[in-house]
Amino acid sequence: AVSKHLNSIVKGNIYLWKKLYFKTFGIEPESEWSSKVIKHVLCKSERYASKWLDVEPIEKFVGFPNTSVLDMNDSHVISADGQNLRVWVPRTDRRIKTLTPSHASNISCIGFSKLQSDSQDTIISSGDVTGHLRLWSMDELKNIRSLRAHADSISDTLHFSSLCITCSLDGFVKIWDTTQAHPLVLELNSHSRIYNMSMHGSCNRLYTVGTDIKGWDLETAQTCLQIQEEDSMIVNPDEFYGYPVDVWPGTGNCSKALASNGNLLASAGRGIVNVYDIRTNERCCSWRVNEKYYHSDVNSACTGLEMDDWKLVCGFKGAGNGICVYDIRAASSCNMKTETVMDLSPKGKTILAFRVEGEQLLAGLEGEQCYLWNFSAEVESTESDDKEDEKQSKQKKKTKRCPKIRKKYPKRTTR
Repeated sequence: AVSKHLNSIVKGNIYLWKKLYFKTFGIEPESEWSSKVIKHVLCKSERYASKWLDVEPIEKFVGFPNTSVLDMNDSHVISADGQNLRVWVPRTDRRIKTLTPSHASNISCIGFSKLQSDSQDTIISSGDVTGHLRLWSMDELKNIRSLRAHADSISDTLHFSSLCITCSLDGFVKIWDTTQAHPLVLELNSHSRIYNMSMHGSCNRLYTVGTDIKGWDLETAQTCLQIQEEDSMIVNPDEFYGYPVDVWPGTGNCSKALASNGNLLASAGRGIVNVYDIRTNERCCSWRVNEKYYHSDVNSACTGLEMDDWKLVCGFKGAGNGICVYDIRAASSCNMKTETVMDLSPKGKTILAFRVEGEQLLAGLEGEQCYLWNFSAEVESTESDDKEDEKQSKQKKKTKRCPKIRKKYPKRTTR
Protein backbone atom coordinates (compact mmCIF):
# COMPACT_ATOMS: atom_id res chain seq x y z
CA ALA A 1 0.00 0.00 0.00
CA VAL A 2 2.87 2.37 0.84
CA SER A 3 4.61 1.72 -2.47
CA LYS A 4 1.35 2.36 -4.38
CA HIS A 5 0.89 5.61 -2.48
CA LEU A 6 4.46 6.78 -3.21
CA ASN A 7 4.09 5.76 -6.83
CA SER A 8 0.93 7.83 -7.21
CA ILE A 9 2.67 10.83 -5.63
CA VAL A 10 5.64 10.56 -8.03
CA LYS A 11 3.40 10.18 -11.08
CA GLY A 12 1.29 13.17 -10.14
CA ASN A 13 4.11 15.49 -9.01
CA ILE A 14 4.87 17.62 -12.05
CA TYR A 15 7.75 19.37 -10.28
CA LEU A 16 9.82 16.17 -10.21
CA TRP A 17 9.19 15.48 -13.89
CA LYS A 18 10.07 19.07 -14.84
CA LYS A 19 13.32 18.81 -12.92
CA LEU A 20 14.22 15.55 -14.63
CA TYR A 21 13.28 17.02 -18.03
CA PHE A 22 15.59 20.00 -17.41
CA LYS A 23 18.39 17.68 -16.36
CA THR A 24 18.00 15.62 -19.55
CA PHE A 25 17.31 18.28 -22.21
CA GLY A 26 18.74 21.40 -20.55
CA ILE A 27 15.53 23.45 -20.97
CA GLU A 28 12.19 23.74 -19.21
CA PRO A 29 9.25 21.81 -20.74
CA GLU A 30 6.31 23.61 -22.33
CA SER A 31 4.09 25.32 -19.77
CA GLU A 32 0.91 23.59 -21.00
CA TRP A 33 2.42 20.10 -20.73
CA SER A 34 1.03 17.85 -18.01
CA SER A 35 3.07 15.38 -15.99
CA LYS A 36 1.89 12.53 -18.27
CA VAL A 37 3.17 14.30 -21.39
CA ILE A 38 6.55 15.09 -19.80
CA LYS A 39 6.85 11.52 -18.59
CA HIS A 40 6.03 10.19 -22.08
CA VAL A 41 8.73 12.36 -23.72
CA LEU A 42 11.32 11.36 -21.13
CA CYS A 43 10.53 7.65 -21.29
CA LYS A 44 10.66 7.64 -25.07
CA SER A 45 14.06 9.33 -25.06
CA GLU A 46 15.44 7.04 -22.34
CA ARG A 47 14.16 3.99 -24.20
CA TYR A 48 16.35 4.84 -27.20
CA ALA A 49 19.39 5.74 -25.07
CA SER A 50 19.14 2.60 -22.92
CA LYS A 51 19.69 0.42 -26.00
CA TRP A 52 23.32 1.57 -25.86
CA LEU A 53 23.92 2.75 -22.30
CA ASP A 54 22.36 -0.19 -20.44
CA VAL A 55 23.72 -3.00 -22.62
CA GLU A 56 27.13 -4.62 -22.58
CA PRO A 57 28.01 -4.98 -26.29
CA ILE A 58 29.32 -8.19 -27.78
CA GLU A 59 32.59 -7.50 -29.60
CA LYS A 60 34.20 -9.53 -32.37
CA PHE A 61 36.40 -9.33 -35.45
CA VAL A 62 34.54 -9.66 -38.77
CA GLY A 63 35.03 -8.87 -42.42
CA PHE A 64 38.23 -7.92 -44.22
CA PRO A 65 41.50 -6.35 -43.02
CA ASN A 66 42.63 -2.79 -43.84
CA THR A 67 39.08 -1.55 -44.48
CA SER A 68 39.40 2.20 -45.05
CA VAL A 69 35.86 2.97 -46.30
CA LEU A 70 32.55 1.31 -45.45
CA ASP A 71 28.79 1.71 -45.42
CA MET A 72 26.08 -0.58 -44.12
CA ASN A 73 22.38 -1.16 -43.70
CA ASP A 74 20.59 -3.44 -41.24
CA SER A 75 21.78 -6.63 -42.97
CA HIS A 76 24.76 -6.04 -45.29
CA VAL A 77 28.07 -4.19 -45.36
CA ILE A 78 29.83 -2.68 -48.37
CA SER A 79 33.51 -2.13 -47.59
CA ALA A 80 36.63 -1.18 -49.50
CA ASP A 81 40.29 -1.91 -48.92
CA GLY A 82 42.43 -0.32 -51.60
CA GLN A 83 40.79 -0.96 -54.98
CA ASN A 84 38.61 -3.87 -53.83
CA LEU A 85 34.89 -3.43 -53.17
CA ARG A 86 33.41 -6.21 -51.03
CA VAL A 87 29.91 -7.28 -49.94
CA TRP A 88 29.45 -9.26 -46.73
CA VAL A 89 27.15 -9.89 -43.77
CA PRO A 90 28.44 -8.60 -40.39
CA ARG A 91 26.19 -10.71 -38.16
CA THR A 92 27.42 -14.06 -39.48
CA ASP A 93 30.68 -12.88 -41.14
CA ARG A 94 29.48 -14.39 -44.42
CA ARG A 95 31.53 -13.02 -47.32
CA ILE A 96 29.28 -12.76 -50.35
CA LYS A 97 31.36 -11.32 -53.19
CA THR A 98 34.20 -9.03 -54.25
CA LEU A 99 32.67 -6.85 -56.96
CA THR A 100 34.37 -6.74 -60.33
CA PRO A 101 35.67 -4.97 -62.35
CA SER A 102 37.51 -3.21 -59.54
CA HIS A 103 38.49 0.46 -59.52
CA ALA A 104 41.77 1.44 -61.18
CA SER A 105 42.74 3.46 -58.07
CA ASN A 106 41.97 3.48 -54.35
CA ILE A 107 38.31 3.79 -53.37
CA SER A 108 37.62 6.94 -51.35
CA CYS A 109 33.87 6.71 -50.55
CA ILE A 110 30.88 4.36 -50.68
CA GLY A 111 27.14 5.06 -50.70
CA PHE A 112 24.23 2.72 -50.03
CA SER A 113 20.71 3.52 -51.25
CA LYS A 114 17.75 2.76 -48.98
CA LEU A 115 14.83 0.94 -50.59
CA GLN A 116 11.77 3.14 -51.15
CA SER A 117 9.66 0.18 -52.30
CA ASP A 118 10.05 -3.51 -52.99
CA SER A 119 10.13 -2.90 -56.74
CA GLN A 120 13.23 -0.68 -56.60
CA ASP A 121 16.73 -2.11 -56.82
CA THR A 122 19.26 -1.23 -54.14
CA ILE A 123 22.09 0.79 -55.69
CA ILE A 124 25.68 0.95 -54.44
CA SER A 125 27.88 3.89 -55.45
CA SER A 126 31.66 3.94 -55.09
CA GLY A 127 34.04 6.79 -55.89
CA ASP A 128 37.84 6.75 -56.13
CA VAL A 129 40.67 9.24 -55.75
CA THR A 130 40.83 9.96 -59.48
CA GLY A 131 37.21 11.15 -59.68
CA HIS A 132 35.64 8.03 -61.20
CA LEU A 133 32.19 6.93 -59.99
CA ARG A 134 30.81 3.43 -60.34
CA LEU A 135 27.22 2.31 -59.72
CA TRP A 136 26.41 -1.28 -58.78
CA SER A 137 23.24 -3.33 -58.51
CA MET A 138 22.92 -4.92 -55.08
CA ASP A 139 20.47 -7.56 -56.34
CA GLU A 140 22.62 -8.70 -59.26
CA LEU A 141 26.01 -7.75 -57.72
CA LYS A 142 27.33 -6.31 -60.96
CA ASN A 143 28.44 -2.94 -62.33
CA ILE A 144 25.63 -1.06 -64.11
CA ARG A 145 27.39 2.25 -64.91
CA SER A 146 30.85 3.87 -64.79
CA LEU A 147 31.34 7.64 -64.99
CA ARG A 148 34.14 10.17 -64.87
CA ALA A 149 32.27 12.29 -62.34
CA HIS A 150 34.86 14.76 -61.00
CA ALA A 151 38.27 16.20 -61.76
CA ASP A 152 39.59 15.41 -58.28
CA SER A 153 39.09 12.83 -55.54
CA ILE A 154 35.44 12.04 -54.74
CA SER A 155 35.24 12.71 -51.02
CA ASP A 156 31.68 11.53 -50.30
CA THR A 157 28.62 9.99 -51.94
CA LEU A 158 25.07 9.41 -50.72
CA HIS A 159 21.65 8.46 -52.09
CA PHE A 160 18.37 10.32 -51.91
CA SER A 161 15.31 8.65 -53.46
CA SER A 162 16.48 7.58 -56.95
CA LEU A 163 19.27 10.19 -57.00
CA CYS A 164 22.95 9.69 -56.32
CA ILE A 165 24.79 12.74 -54.91
CA THR A 166 28.57 13.12 -55.02
CA CYS A 167 30.96 15.79 -53.76
CA SER A 168 34.63 16.21 -54.49
CA LEU A 169 37.80 18.07 -53.62
CA ASP A 170 37.32 19.93 -56.92
CA GLY A 171 34.61 21.97 -55.15
CA PHE A 172 31.56 20.63 -57.01
CA VAL A 173 28.45 18.80 -55.85
CA LYS A 174 26.83 16.74 -58.59
CA ILE A 175 23.43 15.04 -58.55
CA TRP A 176 22.89 12.01 -60.77
CA ASP A 177 19.72 10.19 -61.83
CA THR A 178 20.77 6.59 -62.33
CA THR A 179 17.69 5.76 -64.40
CA GLN A 180 18.42 8.28 -67.19
CA ALA A 181 20.65 7.93 -70.25
CA HIS A 182 22.25 11.30 -69.43
CA PRO A 183 22.44 10.97 -65.67
CA LEU A 184 23.76 14.40 -64.60
CA VAL A 185 20.79 16.36 -63.23
CA LEU A 186 22.32 19.24 -61.27
CA GLU A 187 25.74 20.73 -60.57
CA LEU A 188 26.52 22.99 -57.60
CA ASN A 189 29.76 24.96 -57.26
CA SER A 190 31.09 25.54 -53.75
CA HIS A 191 34.27 27.37 -54.94
CA SER A 192 36.35 25.45 -52.38
CA ARG A 193 37.23 21.88 -51.46
CA ILE A 194 34.39 19.76 -50.09
CA TYR A 195 35.26 17.00 -47.62
CA ASN A 196 31.93 15.58 -46.48
CA MET A 197 28.15 16.07 -46.74
CA SER A 198 24.90 15.20 -45.01
CA MET A 199 21.31 15.05 -46.27
CA HIS A 200 18.10 16.26 -44.60
CA GLY A 201 15.61 14.45 -46.81
CA SER A 202 12.35 15.82 -45.43
CA CYS A 203 13.35 19.42 -46.30
CA ASN A 204 15.29 18.59 -49.50
CA ARG A 205 18.37 20.18 -47.97
CA LEU A 206 21.95 19.14 -48.51
CA TYR A 207 24.76 20.24 -46.16
CA THR A 208 28.41 20.25 -47.24
CA VAL A 209 31.55 21.02 -45.28
CA GLY A 210 34.83 22.43 -46.52
CA THR A 211 36.48 25.47 -45.04
CA ASP A 212 32.94 26.51 -44.07
CA ILE A 213 29.56 24.75 -43.83
CA LYS A 214 27.03 25.38 -46.59
CA GLY A 215 23.40 24.35 -46.88
CA TRP A 216 21.84 23.85 -50.30
CA ASP A 217 18.14 23.90 -51.20
CA LEU A 218 17.86 21.24 -53.90
CA GLU A 219 14.54 22.61 -55.17
CA THR A 220 15.99 26.04 -56.03
CA ALA A 221 19.68 24.98 -56.36
CA GLN A 222 20.67 27.91 -54.13
CA THR A 223 22.55 28.18 -50.84
CA CYS A 224 20.25 28.59 -47.84
CA LEU A 225 22.85 28.38 -45.06
CA GLN A 226 26.48 29.36 -44.57
CA ILE A 227 28.45 28.98 -41.33
CA GLN A 228 32.07 30.04 -41.00
CA GLU A 229 34.42 27.77 -39.08
CA GLU A 230 38.01 27.90 -37.88
CA ASP A 231 40.74 27.21 -40.44
CA SER A 232 42.56 25.18 -37.77
CA MET A 233 40.00 22.37 -38.16
CA ILE A 234 41.31 21.45 -41.64
CA VAL A 235 44.29 19.24 -42.30
CA ASN A 236 46.36 20.83 -45.08
CA PRO A 237 47.27 18.13 -47.65
CA ASP A 238 50.70 19.69 -48.18
CA GLU A 239 51.38 19.31 -44.45
CA PHE A 240 49.82 15.85 -44.38
CA TYR A 241 52.11 14.45 -47.07
CA GLY A 242 55.10 16.71 -46.49
CA TYR A 243 55.25 17.97 -50.08
CA PRO A 244 53.00 20.08 -52.37
CA VAL A 245 50.18 18.10 -53.99
CA ASP A 246 47.67 19.17 -56.63
CA VAL A 247 45.34 16.18 -56.30
CA TRP A 248 44.82 14.73 -52.84
CA PRO A 249 45.69 11.03 -53.20
CA GLY A 250 44.14 10.05 -49.86
CA THR A 251 40.53 9.48 -48.86
CA GLY A 252 37.98 12.03 -47.74
CA ASN A 253 38.43 11.27 -44.04
CA CYS A 254 41.77 13.12 -43.90
CA SER A 255 40.03 16.37 -43.03
CA LYS A 256 36.55 17.17 -41.72
CA ALA A 257 33.31 15.26 -41.20
CA LEU A 258 29.68 16.40 -41.07
CA ALA A 259 26.49 14.88 -39.61
CA SER A 260 22.90 16.02 -39.05
CA ASN A 261 19.79 14.73 -37.29
CA GLY A 262 17.32 17.28 -38.71
CA ASN A 263 17.53 19.91 -35.96
CA LEU A 264 21.25 19.88 -35.17
CA LEU A 265 24.31 19.96 -37.40
CA ALA A 266 27.72 18.77 -36.21
CA SER A 267 31.18 19.13 -37.74
CA ALA A 268 34.48 17.62 -36.59
CA GLY A 269 38.10 18.18 -37.57
CA ARG A 270 41.53 17.98 -35.91
CA GLY A 271 40.09 17.15 -32.51
CA ILE A 272 37.45 19.94 -32.50
CA VAL A 273 33.70 19.22 -32.52
CA ASN A 274 31.13 21.97 -33.20
CA VAL A 275 27.35 21.58 -32.88
CA TYR A 276 24.96 24.07 -34.52
CA ASP A 277 21.20 24.59 -34.29
CA ILE A 278 19.87 24.62 -37.86
CA ARG A 279 16.74 26.51 -36.81
CA THR A 280 18.76 29.53 -35.59
CA ASN A 281 22.02 28.97 -37.54
CA GLU A 282 23.93 29.51 -34.30
CA ARG A 283 26.59 27.43 -32.59
CA CYS A 284 25.19 25.62 -29.56
CA CYS A 285 28.38 24.15 -28.15
CA SER A 286 31.96 23.38 -29.06
CA TRP A 287 34.63 21.26 -27.41
CA ARG A 288 37.99 19.63 -27.98
CA VAL A 289 38.18 15.86 -27.77
CA ASN A 290 40.10 14.42 -24.85
CA GLU A 291 43.83 14.01 -25.57
CA LYS A 292 43.38 10.36 -24.66
CA TYR A 293 41.67 9.88 -28.04
CA TYR A 294 43.34 12.62 -30.07
CA HIS A 295 46.89 13.83 -30.59
CA SER A 296 47.33 17.25 -32.17
CA ASP A 297 49.45 16.49 -35.20
CA VAL A 298 48.74 16.66 -38.93
CA ASN A 299 48.15 12.91 -39.16
CA SER A 300 45.20 12.99 -36.73
CA ALA A 301 42.46 12.48 -39.32
CA CYS A 302 38.75 12.30 -38.52
CA THR A 303 37.66 8.68 -38.83
CA GLY A 304 33.92 9.40 -38.78
CA LEU A 305 31.00 11.35 -37.36
CA GLU A 306 27.50 9.93 -36.74
CA MET A 307 24.48 11.58 -35.16
CA ASP A 308 20.90 10.74 -34.19
CA ASP A 309 18.28 12.09 -31.78
CA TRP A 310 20.22 11.43 -28.58
CA LYS A 311 23.88 10.68 -29.35
CA LEU A 312 26.87 11.92 -31.31
CA VAL A 313 29.60 9.42 -32.20
CA CYS A 314 32.99 10.67 -33.42
CA GLY A 315 36.53 9.38 -33.72
CA PHE A 316 40.01 10.61 -34.56
CA LYS A 317 43.32 8.96 -35.23
CA GLY A 318 45.14 9.67 -31.99
CA ALA A 319 47.14 8.15 -29.18
CA GLY A 320 44.33 5.99 -27.79
CA ASN A 321 42.56 5.86 -31.17
CA GLY A 322 39.08 5.24 -29.80
CA ILE A 323 35.51 6.23 -30.58
CA CYS A 324 33.69 8.70 -28.33
CA VAL A 325 29.94 8.75 -27.68
CA TYR A 326 28.31 11.97 -26.40
CA ASP A 327 24.79 12.64 -25.13
CA ILE A 328 23.50 15.59 -27.22
CA ARG A 329 19.92 15.81 -25.95
CA ALA A 330 20.75 19.09 -24.18
CA ALA A 331 22.88 20.50 -27.02
CA SER A 332 20.26 22.91 -28.42
CA SER A 333 19.94 24.58 -24.99
CA CYS A 334 23.73 25.17 -24.80
CA ASN A 335 23.77 23.19 -21.53
CA MET A 336 25.29 20.02 -22.93
CA LYS A 337 27.88 18.14 -20.91
CA THR A 338 30.93 17.51 -23.08
CA GLU A 339 32.06 14.42 -21.15
CA THR A 340 31.68 11.14 -22.97
CA VAL A 341 28.97 8.72 -21.90
CA MET A 342 30.77 5.82 -23.58
CA ASP A 343 34.28 5.17 -24.89
CA LEU A 344 34.89 2.37 -27.38
CA SER A 345 38.37 1.13 -28.26
CA PRO A 346 39.26 -1.85 -30.50
CA LYS A 347 41.99 -3.23 -28.23
CA GLY A 348 44.73 -0.81 -29.24
CA LYS A 349 44.21 -1.13 -33.00
CA THR A 350 44.24 1.85 -35.39
CA ILE A 351 40.77 2.80 -36.65
CA LEU A 352 40.56 3.87 -40.29
CA ALA A 353 36.79 4.45 -40.55
CA PHE A 354 33.56 3.50 -38.76
CA ARG A 355 29.82 3.42 -39.31
CA VAL A 356 26.78 3.22 -37.00
CA GLU A 357 23.61 1.38 -38.01
CA GLY A 358 20.91 0.85 -35.39
CA GLU A 359 22.43 -1.02 -32.45
CA GLN A 360 25.62 -1.91 -34.35
CA LEU A 361 28.90 -0.02 -34.69
CA LEU A 362 31.45 -1.30 -37.21
CA ALA A 363 35.03 0.00 -37.47
CA GLY A 364 37.63 -0.71 -40.14
CA LEU A 365 41.09 -1.37 -38.68
CA GLU A 366 44.61 -1.03 -40.02
CA GLY A 367 46.22 -4.44 -40.52
CA GLU A 368 43.27 -6.28 -38.93
CA GLN A 369 39.72 -7.35 -39.71
CA CYS A 370 36.84 -4.98 -38.99
CA TYR A 371 35.70 -4.72 -35.37
CA LEU A 372 31.99 -4.98 -34.52
CA TRP A 373 30.23 -3.74 -31.38
CA ASN A 374 26.76 -5.31 -31.31
CA PHE A 375 24.49 -3.82 -28.64
CA SER A 376 21.57 -6.09 -29.53
CA ALA A 377 23.50 -9.37 -29.64
CA GLU A 378 22.51 -10.42 -26.12
CA VAL A 379 18.82 -10.24 -26.95
CA GLU A 380 19.35 -12.06 -30.25
CA SER A 381 21.42 -14.82 -28.61
CA THR A 382 18.81 -15.45 -25.92
CA GLU A 383 16.05 -15.58 -28.53
CA SER A 384 18.02 -18.05 -30.65
CA ASP A 385 18.72 -20.19 -27.56
CA ASP A 386 15.01 -20.24 -26.71
CA LYS A 387 14.16 -21.31 -30.26
CA GLU A 388 16.72 -24.13 -30.13
CA ASP A 389 15.33 -25.32 -26.78
CA GLU A 390 11.81 -25.34 -28.24
CA LYS A 391 12.97 -27.38 -31.23
CA GLN A 392 14.72 -29.90 -29.01
CA SER A 393 11.67 -30.24 -26.74
CA LYS A 394 9.41 -30.81 -29.76
CA GLN A 395 11.74 -33.48 -31.08
CA LYS A 396 11.73 -35.26 -27.72
CA LYS A 397 7.94 -35.25 -27.59
CA LYS A 398 7.70 -37.06 -30.91
CA THR A 399 7.41 -40.78 -30.27
CA LYS A 400 8.75 -43.40 -32.64
CA ARG A 401 5.99 -45.07 -34.58
CA CYS A 402 6.17 -48.73 -35.44
CA PRO A 403 6.29 -49.34 -39.18
CA LYS A 404 3.19 -50.94 -40.68
CA ILE A 405 3.63 -54.53 -41.78
CA ARG A 406 2.10 -54.85 -45.20
CA LYS A 407 0.99 -58.31 -46.29
CA LYS A 408 1.78 -59.56 -49.71
CA TYR A 409 -1.87 -59.99 -50.63
CA PRO A 410 -4.37 -57.49 -49.21
CA LYS A 411 -7.46 -58.87 -47.54
CA ARG A 412 -10.50 -59.01 -49.83
CA THR A 413 -13.88 -57.89 -48.59
CA THR A 414 -16.67 -59.57 -50.57
CA ARG A 415 -20.29 -60.22 -49.89
